[in-house]
Amino acid sequence: MNRFYKKKLYGEFRKALPEITGSMLSTALKELEADGFIHREQFNEIPPHVEYSFTEKGRDLQPIFYAIMVWGFKHEDDV
Repeated sequence: MNRFYKKKLYGEFRKALPEITGSMLSTALKELEADGFIHREQFNEIPPHVEYSFTEKGRDLQPIFYAIMVWGFKHEDDV
């Protein structure tokens, strides 16, 4: 499944981005939500958790992210 459609937990972001602090991640997620790129859904169950997913606006960025990724692989030895 395309990662632009899969819901993610906060902990999954933390594992994928170990070089940033929890505070930096929380701030980034709040800003992305405020700008309408991601949707945050809180589940008040045991254990409580939050799921994040891209909105349509966020999914529209997929071709741009893909192009940047391809460029990065092509030029990884130069940068």
